[in-house]
Amino acid sequence: LHGWGVSLKGDLPIGVRRHSVDTWMEPELFSMDFQAGAPPDMFSDLGQNWEFPTYNWAQMKADDYQWWASRLAAMSQYFDALRIDHILGFFRIWRISNEATQGLLGYFYPTQGVTREELEQRGIDFDETRDCSPLITDKFLQSILGEQTSVVIARYLQPSEHAPEQYVFQAKFDTQRKVEAYFDAHHDADNPLKQHLLAIHSNVLFITELTDNNIVYHPRFNLHKTFAYQTRSAE
Repeated sequence: LHGWGVSLKGDLPIGVRRHSVDTWMEPELFSMDFQAGAPPDMFSDLGQNWEFPTYNWAQMKADDYQWWASRLAAMSQYFDALRIDHILGFFRIWRISNEATQGLLGYFYPTQGVTREELEQRGIDFDETRDCSPLITDKFLQSILGEQTSVVIARYLQPSEHAPEQYVFQAKFDTQRKVEAYFDAHHDADNPLKQHLLAIHSNVLFITELTDNNIVYHPRFNLHKTFAYQTRSAE
């Protein structure tokens, strides 16, 4: 091709599949408890979840990024130039816990989270159990479920031990991932009720991050649109 004046440019995704040979051979290079995606935007109110694991950059740095050197060297055998799709992922990535399935429940990483002390210093009445867990009340359920409310309460929820007149998910449905798995196992992935349950899970104000030194919190993207925020604002 070069003799004809033709050069080839390849497209290299920023991430690799969770079950790829790379993650199997060198799992320490990846943060397998997380997945990459994108925040909500004009194209998706729920954000995106690409499902590939984020990188353990500290571990990659320890061996001078040999995995990346090998990857680029292998691609250079086939292409004259490379475009790295979502190259911004080298510097920050939209990170989502494996327990979530919607990009809506992610946050940029690395970024500066907010500590409990900083929230309290600003006069914010913060409670981790209340503000980092779905706020599930009869009013909220009725607003999205209508006449299905009683069925959902009986099948998927249980009374909260910490807050009167509120509910929590039963253990087998207490993450978005578990909800997805349940409907997939019953070959009912297109059931609209699944989306309602995922929406209930996203009714939170903050997302928790455990760092090396502390626990920090990230405001949920578009938290002002949540029932939890509207309820707090009305108090």
